[in-house]
Amino acid sequence: MTPILFDATTDKVDYGDIAGVAGATALTVALSFWTPSAFVDARNWCGSWDDVNQNAFILVQNGTSGTIGWAVANGSNNLGKQTAANALATNTFYRLCVSWSTTTTMELYLNGSAVTLNSWFSTGTVNSIANSTEPVSLGKTATHNAHFGEYSDFAIWTRALSAAEKTAVTKGWSPLHFRQNLILSSRLGNNSAGGCYDEVGGVAPTLTSIAAGANAHPYIYYPMPQQQMYKLAVVASSVSGPLIGEGHLTGEAILSGGRLAL
Repeated sequence: MTPILFDATTDKVDYGDIAGVAGATALTVALSFWTPSAFVDARNWCGSWDDVNQNAFILVQNGTSGTIGWAVANGSNNLGKQTAANALATNTFYRLCVSWSTTTTMELYLNGSAVTLNSWFSTGTVNSIANSTEPVSLGKTATHNAHFGEYSDFAIWTRALSAAEKTAVTKGWSPLHFRQNLILSSRLGNNSAGGCYDEVGGVAPTLTSIAAGANAHPYIYYPMPQQQMYKLAVVASSVSGPLIGEGHLTGEAILSGGRLAL
């Protein structure tokens, strides 16, 4: 698995109008990504947002200090919260999961841990997600350029995942283990041309300006069954990074007595 590198100008994956987002009374978004070597300004990760009146949701790297912003909207009412500064470090792999509902408000989990959200902006109560004419996109939206970095997995649910589920997703569990109200599960970067496909959703993504072979971090994803954990005995020619959930391996591993090529 090799993530797609976004150039922070024109690169974009467009998922169109995903059925279920409009009118939702709860929403969860999960994204896996590498941060760049420096944060330059406010950059969009994903969402359906134009800063005018066609706002539904948006997830952003907010400013130059590693702050994460998460917002939802219904017509003229918008609600946004953000982390404190330095929630993100540069040149680092993250699994991020955010949720909102009319009953539990907003929560954010990063690499297996809950992160406190602070006030960002609010123009009124949001009781459901707006029916925005803006498509759901990863990278550039109508008014926000993409975050400069690399993306791999992207998922959306029309419910607020539980604390245990958000913890699991941000520790490396596949979104496919939590299928209730899962309306999109998309994986990116499966070939040298910056491939993209959907495991759930039936959406044919449109890729814009994705450079062929412009990837720096090979990423191998291991979706483990929810009921059982495995121990991997690694015989690797090179290993970089933690082995649980986000390792980067070459060589082979021994799994339950058999060998698994990496």
